[in-house]
Amino acid sequence: DRPGLRWHLKSAWRAFIGETFLKKYPPETGASRRLLNLGCGPRRFAGFVNADFYSTRIGRDKKSRRPDWMIDILRPFKCRSDYWDGVFAEHIFEHLPQADERAGWAEILRTLKPGGRLRMTLPSLKIFAEYYVSGDDRRLGNPTRA
Repeated sequence: DRPGLRWHLKSAWRAFIGETFLKKYPPETGASRRLLNLGCGPRRFAGFVNADFYSTRIGRDKKSRRPDWMIDILRPFKCRSDYWDGVFAEHIFEHLPQADERAGWAEILRTLKPGGRLRMTLPSLKIFAEYYVSGDDRRLGNPTRA
């Protein structure tokens, strides 16, 4: 199932609106360590700043679905360097083209404190290791490369 043009246009629109009007600094959790749950979706962790892509939904009961911090992993986060003590990223990078993965990694590493912890999960590390070695992501169903 490849995302179509409509999905890409909707994502670009949400990113534009988010970066223009909704971009904020991460909220303080009151915890002794700054922990980021990147790409949280509906899965929220106590003591973490639960972050996900910009939500532009308007209406009742929509706010409860919003993450604590809305960001676009392809653009610089609105926080200083060496900010996070730990970052948890679950099932995000397999959705990005290789060029965008690098931008996301660079931003995570910029904002992660020296000695900070990064924990990430992918659906199948073997598939992505083979992809990385070969540089051919067509077999992953990536819509941005032929």
